[in-house]
Amino acid sequence: MPADDADEAWERLTDEPDIRGVEAARIDEIDGWQVTVWVMEFVREDPLEDEYRQRMARTLRAVSGVTSAEEQDRETWFVTGTPSGQD
Repeated sequence: MPADDADEAWERLTDEPDIRGVEAARIDEIDGWQVTVWVMEFVREDPLEDEYRQRMARTLRAVSGVTSAEEQDRETWFVTGTPSGQD
């Protein structure tokens, strides 16, 4: 998908895009990917929130080529390494 401030961007849309949408944007200037998970806007109570965040980071780190995945803010993780956008 075209992205104004990203060098490459991928978006996964479903029949429920506001809930199940995911976007990955590679930004060469910061040498990594920003992965945004839209459902996290609505997940605000523990234990679900804590469990989801841990699983999301673990899942991102398991992608081939990823060297780190850390939360950047509520809905976004910063991923480094050499993963493909599609992965």
